[in-house]
Amino acid sequence: MIDRMVQFMKIDIIHGDIFNTACDAYVNPTDVRLSGSSGLDRIVHIKGGKALEQECTALQGKLRSGDTQITTAGDLPVKYILHTACPKCSEESGKEYSLLANCYKNILYASSNKSDIHHLALPLVGTGNCGYSFDRPNYADTNFSLTAVTILSTILRIRFSHLHRISIVCSSKEKYDVMRRTFRW
Repeated sequence: MIDRMVQFMKIDIIHGDIFNTACDAYVNPTDVRLSGSSGLDRIVHIKGGKALEQECTALQGKLRSGDTQITTAGDLPVKYILHTACPKCSEESGKEYSLLANCYKNILYASSNKSDIHHLALPLVGTGNCGYSFDRPNYADTNFSLTAVTILSTILRIRFSHLHRISIVCSSKEKYDVMRRTFRW
């Protein structure tokens, strides 16, 4: 684990399972239908139980790509789940990294709607089924992943007085190493 205090907010980068992070809210990367069909989204739906499933069903049709909606956590050991519909990475558009940054901004802004979210566990939204790569392209001719730079720079630019800690949870050692190296930069 690596951590740093940034203007009264602690940012951790952790290698592990998001469900082992003691916090107030988990971020759940999903699709616009909140379907719970794959990846972390599926696990959140299963572990959250019927109450969470019912809340997600009620939100169907209210989530656009890049948006975030908040529900209670159902059977999960946190207060809230922030469901975010990650934009797909499309090399043709040229706007994919601004869309990813906007997605992270919306997560942080949504967290400000609940004053009792002080610690947020954030997986690497966009780096699974949405296709944002840690291998390419590099940021400004450096050895740093543009995806990692986009994630970290967005988090570091936005400050909320209620949010005291963000734990960026990396499910793979490779992504953890990239985030750690970028964070030290």
